[in-house]
Amino acid sequence: MQQTNISKYRKDYLETKYKIKDNLALILGGRLDHENGAKEDLIFSGPRVGLIYSPMEELTLKYLYNRKLYLNWL
Repeated sequence: MQQTNISKYRKDYLETKYKIKDNLALILGGRLDHENGAKEDLIFSGPRVGLIYSPMEELTLKYLYNRKLYLNWL
């Protein structure tokens, strides 16, 4: 009989948007991923920052930066 390892995942995400000007907004957020595996629990963090700029009504530019970090100290 072959044994298979089943992992469980959970993802928590939080984001907020601050309006700096009528055509400029700042996005701040983060994500926390939990993976319960057979060997150990893994926790990843994903901070995110972004800018949304609308120079005209027909055009919106969005820049996002995020990074996934392994949190081995939790």
